[in-house]
Amino acid sequence: MNGIRKYIFIYFFISLIIIIALNLNHQISFQKTNMLPILTIKDVMTIFWANTKYILIGFILAPIGISLLWVIKIPFIIGQGPSLSGIDPGIYYLSSFIHGLGELFVGCILFCFTITHFHLLIKYMNRELSIAHFKAFYGQTIICILPITLAIIFISAIIEVFVSNFIIRAFL
Repeated sequence: MNGIRKYIFIYFFISLIIIIALNLNHQISFQKTNMLPILTIKDVMTIFWANTKYILIGFILAPIGISLLWVIKIPFIIGQGPSLSGIDPGIYYLSSFIHGLGELFVGCILFCFTITHFHLLIKYMNRELSIAHFKAFYGQTIICILPITLAIIFISAIIEVFVSNFIIRAFL
């Protein structure tokens, strides 16, 4: 468990650095916008399915390590959000803090999954573990980790549409 805490700290630390760096770099190009569409339940499902596909591909690519690129893209998207959307960074982060934290948490789950997978692979190659350990790891992932991840993605999509969008519209 101590190793997982270290991975969580590393992921959130790197994410925070990326988000801050991108904001410092892109704040100059900020342009105010008053054009923001009203989102509906249909948008919840669109956001949920897009994020689900993104994360599931990350889980599939985890055994070869490419999912690390997937998890690093999440803080990049969050960091570029204000400048890409044309929304004041204060308003953007006030409104998207909760659903953004959910998305970062999902990225952290994928990051920990990838690192743990590599850790198990190294132990297996050193003949310290059997294939049964991988079966147990994947079983736990399918039964526990994926449903939790999908629930977080769904809740984050609901918050993005019905809370974050409302807050942004209230401040514009």
